[in-house]
Order: sequence, then C-alpha cells, then structure tokens
Amino acid sequence: MKNLILDKISSQELADWFGLAYSTYRKKAKKLLEELTYYCDFEKYHGGVEVKEIYVDTYIKNLASEDSEVYLNLVDESKDNICSLSGMARKLQYLYPNTWGQYSFDQIIKRLTKAGIALFGKTNYPVYRQDKQEERYSGPYGYREYCWAIKEDNYNKYRFLTKEEDEIFGKLLDSYNISSKDIALKEYTEKQLKKELLEGTLTKEEYVAISSQMEFFPMLLKKFKELTGLTLVHATYHDILESIF
Repeated sequence: MKNLILDKISSQELADWFGLAYSTYRKKAKKLLEELTYYCDFEKYHGGVEVKEIYVDTYIKNLASEDSEVYLNLVDESKDNICSLSGMARKLQYLYPNTWGQYSFDQIIKRLTKAGIALFGKTNYPVYRQDKQEERYSGPYGYREYCWAIKEDNYNKYRFLTKEEDEIFGKLLDSYNISSKDIALKEYTEKQLKKELLEGTLTKEEYVAISSQMEFFPMLLKKFKELTGLTLVHATYHDILESIF
C-alpha cells in the first residue's frame, strides 16, 4: 500500500506502508502507531486501524523530527519568540508552495501542533493564572504559554503590547465588565467550553460566566483596533532554553 486511505487498514497493510516486514511491525507496533498520528487521525480496532482523516498520505521517514525542526526554526525566526499556529501555517504555505503548500491549512496546523507539544509540552496559562493549572508543562526545548500580542503581518510576525497598549486593553476589559485577563485570555468557542467543562478544567459557574462574555470578544477586539489602529490577537510565547541556539 503506497498511500493511506479513508478506510479500515489492516496491520499487514500498515506494515507495507511503513516499508517493514509484518514481523518487524508487530514488534514495533506501539511506537509505529504513535508515529502514525503525524499522518492521520485514526481509531484502533482488532487487527488494524480505521483512518478518519489524512494529514500526509505517503510515508516520509523522520517526518516527526523534520516537523519539529521546522517548528523550532519558525520560533527562532519570530519576533520576541511569539508565534501562532495559524501564522506559522500561512508562512509555510507562502514560502514553500511546492511542499507545505500542497497540504491543507488544517493539515499543517495539526502537524505543527504535534511538533510543538514534542518540543515545548502543552501550552501553559500565564503565571497569574496558576490556580487554574495544577502543573507547568515543558519539553526538552523549553516551555510556552498563552499571551496577548499585536499582529504585525499574516506570516507569523507578532510583538508584545507596549505599556500604553496594555493600559488601553485593560480599560476595555473593565468597560465590558471583564475583571481579569485570565477570562479574556482565550477566545473560547462553545465546543471548547463544553470540552473543558466535561474534563473538569472549568467549573459550572465558570462555564456560565465565560459563556455570557463570549459575545463581547469580537466587539472588544474591534474597539481596540478603532482606538489604536492595531490588531490584538491571542498567541503563544516560547521560552527557549539558552543552550538550544
């Protein structure tokens, strides 16, 4: 089998796709299925997997490490080590139309998401929201956390807010009766909210409070742009270990 398909695939077919003998595949099955997550979304069943969505249909040796290198380079090139997955994806599609440009935006986002977790761990909430997170996540290359930033272009170029801009943002939050940035930190969707409620990340009271404020975010960001001429976005700051570069 040369290409993944949206269907059930037997373990023998997976072994062929990886370019391995079936006996070798069986010995390395756990590790190979972890690697498969870089290529597709799938569900395991007895005797194989069922592919639900394809990111990359052909097997590329060391794809995971290559994606990690791309992610790390994008962070290194960024201003203030501030990035967003959407900005990274747009930059890759723009710079490399013959390679990354052949993949859909969502496919690139999913590949970069996995690479980011491998390098920096899950994204942390800022220190002032420490009570909402039991542990600080990190990876072999450092850690990362959510932040608000000014978008300077569509290709992964962001910067921190100045003191004056931060004051304007704070006053806008107050005007919408949003008392702290930890609630305004994330532009929640209803799906994300319900997921966090079910997982216990949010209490029922927090769910109700944030749901009632969701409608204010587009207006708040629009008002910020009217006052400053700048685009305020939700991004991610990366704190990279000094020994890496």
